Amino acid sequence: MGGISHTLALAEAGEFDEALEVLMKELERSGPPESEMVCEWIALCYARLGDMGRAAEWYEAAAMLVLSSDSPPLNRRGADALYFLESALECRSRVGNETAKSRLLPVIERVRKTCPPR
Repeated sequence: MGGISHTLALAEAGEFDEALEVLMKELERSGPPESEMVCEWIALCYARLGDMGRAAEWYEAAAMLVLSSDSPPLNRRGADALYFLESALECRSRVGNETAKSRLLPVIERVRKTCPPR
């Protein structure tokens, strides 16, 4: 993931739009579990740009990638997915998107029940 060091430098300089361009290209080249991390970085960039709706979408994408993975252990995947889903919920809460929040809450609860913590 050679683009990540460049992305970090861009983000530290506040160049989030440029960092997003690099990350989108990186996402095309990456596979699990790197793609999950790239989705998280994309979400963070959108959040720093103040676009919480887009940030939430990318956190949700990261969660879906984690949950669709067949890598063990299930409880670790569940913990990672919960982090991403709860981050998405926080973003949705900041913009007052009640519909999206009400859609996320049962998913979060189901992941908690299905993938108990270690």
